[in-house]
Amino acid sequence: MNIPINTVVAQKWFDDAPTEPGYYWFYGEPWMGEMGGHYTGKVPPENRLMLVEIKQVTNGIVGISSGQFMNLRKWDGKQRGFFGKWTNAIVPDVNGLSPFEYSDFSEGTKACLREIIPKTS
Repeated sequence: MNIPINTVVAQKWFDDAPTEPGYYWFYGEPWMGEMGGHYTGKVPPENRLMLVEIKQVTNGIVGISSGQFMNLRKWDGKQRGFFGKWTNAIVPDVNGLSPFEYSDFSEGTKACLREIIPKTS
C-alpha cells in the first residue's frame, strides 16, 4: 500500500489530546512550560512532528513517544502541557508479509554485509 506524503497533512487535526488507545501524530511543542522562557515568550515553542502511542494504564491513559512519556494535558499558560495539534496515525498492516531473508538482498548488499559482519567460524 502506497500512502501519499500529503496524506498526513490532509487529515483532520484536533486540539485536544486523544482519549482512546492507539497511534497518533502530534505536531507542536510536547513539553510546553518546561522552560521558564515559555511563560515570558523568550523561548518559543519548538514544533516537532512526533508519532505518539497512547496506552491504557490502570488509572487512565499515557502517551509515549521515542521512549519518553508525554504530558496529555493541554498547556494553559500556568501548568506544563502540550501546545499543538493531533491526528490519527495510519499504521500499515504487515500481516501476511514474509520476513526478509538473506537471499532477498542484492549481490552488492551481500558483499557489503560480508565485509562488515565478522566471520564467526
